[in-house]
Parts: sequence; structure tokens; C-alpha cells
Amino acid sequence: MGFSFKIAPGVRVRASSRGVRTSVGPRAARIHVGAGRAGISTGAGPVGAYTSLGGGRRPKGMSGQTPTAGRQAAQGEGQAAATALHQNDDRHRARFAPVERPVLGPPDPPDEGEIRRCHERAALQGIGRFQHAARTKAKHQAAVSAAAEVKDEWDQRRARGSAFRTLLTLGGRGYAPMTTTWSCRRS
Repeated sequence: MGFSFKIAPGVRVRASSRGVRTSVGPRAARIHVGAGRAGISTGAGPVGAYTSLGGGRRPKGMSGQTPTAGRQAAQGEGQAAATALHQNDDRHRARFAPVERPVLGPPDPPDEGEIRRCHERAALQGIGRFQHAARTKAKHQAAVSAAAEVKDEWDQRRARGSAFRTLLTLGGRGYAPMTTTWSCRRS
């Protein structure tokens, strides 16, 4: 990075790591001399143009070579760099284990005890403590209806599991965990 300062109207000096360069003239017709090649620039508004006049210095390290020999050397270096790059192409890539499809296990069993208790509570509602025959009959009916509801719940969970397995087999992306909530259905 360099710096620049104005000596007089139309005269500017720039200093950088490449050397000192002077620009003389108005923006419409400016002459550049110093480090590098001499050139002429012109500009009006946001548009400008620059052309070099030839001459100038050669890059370091190429003082004894002709320009074509320097280009050939640079091309050889570029080809060597490209070859090295292709040889090391895979070194930055991480190796990952192959992806496996998720496996859906069997559905969780329904809570048979909770279903049975819910049906008993519903069946015994309104029957007094000392009506033993009616209570026994209501408990038997509650056990039958609870068993039927447990079977229905198992069938529903298996059907949902089958639908999820089909979705996974077909490669569906909308996998949701199979969670079910049971609520007491009063018969």
C-alpha cells in the first residue's frame, strides 16, 4: 500500500512498494512516468482510459531471459502447480459412513391397566357399594369392553406403524415419531 500527494495543480506523485510514479496534466490528458511503464490516460466523468507507451522495467528475476522464455517458465510452473493440485484433490474431503435408512420398531403397547380401570369406573358409576350382583355384572361388561378397546388400540397402532414403514420404504422425508396418546372412551 502506498501514498499519494499533490505537488502542484495537475502534478501528483505516488509512492508504493513498486516505486515512485508521477502523473502530470489535467484529467482529460494525463501523462504517467516513473516506476513501471510510461503511459497516457484520459477521462471524462465516470469513464476513463489508460494505455502504456512501452519501455519500463522488467520484473525481478527475468533480467537475463527473453520475454518468451519468461512466459514459458511461468507456464511450466503453472502446469506443475496444476498437477500438484490434482494429486492432492481428495485430501480435504472427509470420509463419512454410508447412510442407513431408519428402522421403525414395533409400536408401544397400549396401557391395558389404565384402559381397564377407565372402563370399570364408567361401568360402576351410579351403582351402590352394597349391590354386589350389579357390580359384578358391570365389572364383567367393563372387562369385555376394555379387552375390545385394547384390541382396537393395538390394530390402530399397527396400522399407523405400517403407514410409517411404507413412508420410510418409499423414501419419504416427513418422518415423525410414532407417539400415540390414549384417552378414555366411555362406552
